[in-house]
Amino acid sequence: MAPEEGLALMRTYSNAELMEASDFNWLGLAQCAADRARTMPSKSWACVAIEACRILVDMSPPEHQQNHERRAMFVRAGLINAQGADRGDPVTNPDVVFDWFLGRLDVSFDEAKAFASLWTNVALRSDLMATQLAQIRHLWQIKNNLLPVECLKGYWTAEKEYELSRWLDLRSSLP
Repeated sequence: MAPEEGLALMRTYSNAELMEASDFNWLGLAQCAADRARTMPSKSWACVAIEACRILVDMSPPEHQQNHERRAMFVRAGLINAQGADRGDPVTNPDVVFDWFLGRLDVSFDEAKAFASLWTNVALRSDLMATQLAQIRHLWQIKNNLLPVECLKGYWTAEKEYELSRWLDLRSSLP
């Protein structure tokens, strides 16, 4: 099947119908399409991978959704680096990746920086362990979400450069 046919088929079904097909290997499709998008490089395969990731986000519990979103952002970043950016295109617009990263932040830069400076010295206390581990996991997610942003460093706009660069500078201090 050509990528255009697969994408058209996915788009003909509602999310509910797609989710009923829960025995379908959506993760496998996302991974294979992402690999083809990267190795060819192919915008059509990138679209299939991104759509499969969107379906996985809709099907997944909240704690797994960012992983699928991040995979879609990596697909975009790879295609942009291979074929160039087009800010008018939803697949090859680097601002989609930057806005995704900035939109997922639910802590300020200063809060993240303060906790990042402490996390290696945290003595896990039984009464605070769950909270401390959640904070460490949260910082780890931020660090991972920075990866596709870093891949697109050459595409930063002037208005986003300050914010993105300081998060990227903090990345090495994150767990």
